[in-house]
Amino acid sequence: QGLAHPLAHSVAAVEGGQLLAKRAVWAIARGRSDAAELVSMAFAWAAESATLAVARSLHTFGGYGLAMEYDIQLYYRRAKAWALAAGDPREELQRVAERHWEPESDVALPDAGEVTLEFGLGERAEAFRLSARQFFEENLTSELRAAARYDWDGHHPGFHRQLAAAGLAFASWPEQYGGQGRDPYEMTALGQEFHRAGWSTHPIGTTRIIGETLLHFASDALKQEVITRVCAGEAVISMGYSEPGSGSDVAAAQTRAVREGDEWVINGQKMFTSGANKAQYVFLLTRTDPEAKKHRGLTMFLVPLDSPGIEIQAIHTVGDERTNATYYSDVRAPDSWRVGEVNGGWAVLAHALELEHGGGGLGAFYDEHLEVVEQAAVWARKALRDGRPAFEDPRVRERLAYALMRAEVAQSLGLRSLWSGVEGVANQGEGPMTKLFGAESFIADSADLLDLAAPDSLLDAIESDAAGSGAIELAYRLSAGTSVYAGTSEIMRSIIAQVALGMPRSRS
Repeated sequence: QGLAHPLAHSVAAVEGGQLLAKRAVWAIARGRSDAAELVSMAFAWAAESATLAVARSLHTFGGYGLAMEYDIQLYYRRAKAWALAAGDPREELQRVAERHWEPESDVALPDAGEVTLEFGLGERAEAFRLSARQFFEENLTSELRAAARYDWDGHHPGFHRQLAAAGLAFASWPEQYGGQGRDPYEMTALGQEFHRAGWSTHPIGTTRIIGETLLHFASDALKQEVITRVCAGEAVISMGYSEPGSGSDVAAAQTRAVREGDEWVINGQKMFTSGANKAQYVFLLTRTDPEAKKHRGLTMFLVPLDSPGIEIQAIHTVGDERTNATYYSDVRAPDSWRVGEVNGGWAVLAHALELEHGGGGLGAFYDEHLEVVEQAAVWARKALRDGRPAFEDPRVRERLAYALMRAEVAQSLGLRSLWSGVEGVANQGEGPMTKLFGAESFIADSADLLDLAAPDSLLDAIESDAAGSGAIELAYRLSAGTSVYAGTSEIMRSIIAQVALGMPRSRS
């Protein structure tokens, strides 16, 4: 892992830069207003990511990397030289800031020629976006907006039923179960509209992942009972994977399910069962054969949370979110609640985890990342330093532009992950790259913007001033969890190294 993880991080950064360059060409060809800023971002990021990639590669070679007879030293020097021939790449960040926040005139751009690449979501997705936006504008009342939260506690059963009735809760699901059969591009546009409206996607997002897994693996009777109820807005589902002794290593679960006739008796504990206090079901990972190898003795169940023997205890996080510890004491589950084969739970769970890791959507915290950058820019325009707006300081503009650039790299990776999932492209680590880069850049940039806006940024979100600096502090706290849930960054690096770089498996 000492070799694999740094290289995995670099391949995600380099491929993100390649995608950003292609997006810039696409934007020029489409005459988009953000084309010029994307050009500057592509150059600045290519220079940085290439430099770090070759430095890590040379370090991997060890002493041989320093010898003139090995080619790695050529890459090490040329990655720098090719960028510096055009000047200091950091200076390009000033152009990013100018072109994004102060576009006073058109920038002369070359003719891109015929470009067949497509980074947009398509006409159907944009039409669906507009209908969703209209729904929120017409139905999201001032009272609902006042009660809105970004996490599971933002779940409002009444408004959730309105969303379901309008077809906006689980629009991707088949019509026979109450969905609309919307494609992933349309669903991505819908998710962005949820964020724009300030309404939580946690209950819907978690339920969607589990529901799509049920559609693949559950019995027809269970699907008919649960999916139909969920599509009507009458139920949401939480995840019961992690345990106190096996956080991200979910396959090490020890919660036991023992068969007694047509029932199973479940005993154990789960950690971080977010939404269990709001949901009607938990998608529960259990061990049904303790003698089998770790991944082969698992079975999944969908268990109603009002079943006798279930206890829910709140756990509050640094990001002002509530999650839960859940306890299962002689919970009796009919075999009809089983999802997939007995001892075949890993295949079921793997499907759900792939969706969660980013293989089925844009994800990767782009909207949250971009939002904190724009909030920091609002602060910079209003805050005074030496009697002048902070935004006029080139150092401030550079740091804002750097964070903006990384948010756009994250989005580029996310768009590729979305496309590869739709097209069924062989897995080359697109989802894990999206998750890894999105989480790590969001964490780093929210911390840097917190520093940049200090001491104003020390206000928390509840005390937020007119410049919005309190929201930066909240983003800093929220970002901490992004490298943990849905698989830690270490797991993402291991997967990337294995599938994208062909390195040996480095995790148990």
